[in-house]
Parts: sequence; structure tokens; C-alpha cells
Amino acid sequence: MKTEYQGIFNTKYSTSVLPILNLISELGFLQSANETVDLIEEVNNNFLTSISIKQSELGKNITRMVGGAIIQEIFTMMMSGLVKKKVVFSD
Repeated sequence: MKTEYQGIFNTKYSTSVLPILNLISELGFLQSANETVDLIEEVNNNFLTSISIKQSELGKNITRMVGGAIIQEIFTMMMSGLVKKKVVFSD
């Protein structure tokens, strides 16, 4: 019995499976970050918080994904009441 994944893997590998595998392998690069901060603390204690993502090192797709994850995390913090001020996003 063939599963849906096996069917996609066999017939659409280059357009469906390979891009996902490439993205996952690129994400492994992010684990090498050695400096971390508490995002809630940084946003609450500073007038301006700038988060720089080096697209030249990570590539366009990973940069977009990381940026989207950061924005989603800040929205989640705001919705849960952890951020005590207004937040403005700019690119």
C-alpha cells in the first residue's frame, strides 16, 4: 500500500520534497548562534530594539522565515500581555 507521501516523493520529488529538505538543511546553520537575549526583556526595557538578520549569510528564504518567526513571537508576547508598550515594525 502506497502512502500519500510516497506518491509525492516518487512523482514530485524535485518540486515538492527537495525544497523542504533544502530549507531544513539551511536551518541547521542557525543553530550555530552563540549569543541569545530575552526578547521580552529587550522590548520592555529599551526604547528601540533592532534585530538584524544577515541575508547575505542566511539566504533570502531563511531570512524571511526567521523574520516572520520573530514578528509572530512579538505578536504572541503582545497578545499575552508580556509587552507593556506599543510596538512598531519597520523593515
